[in-house]
Amino acid sequence: IVLRVDKDAAGGAVLLSWSGGAAPYTAERAADATFSTDRVVLVDEQPDTSHDDPVLLDGATYYYLVR
Repeated sequence: IVLRVDKDAAGGAVLLSWSGGAAPYTAERAADATFSTDRVVLVDEQPDTSHDDPVLLDGATYYYLVR
């Protein structure tokens, strides 16, 4: 699965889109690369291939995983 990450500065969102692999997809966000801190499921086994995450203005670093 190829994950593309863009930003919507005006809307304050991180724009995620992905392709490849077979649906359904699960997309997650975490505060660390091992996904052990502040893990949040954004898309839970859905056929969606994009998600807008409204965290751009949080001032934090996030990691994303789509599986």
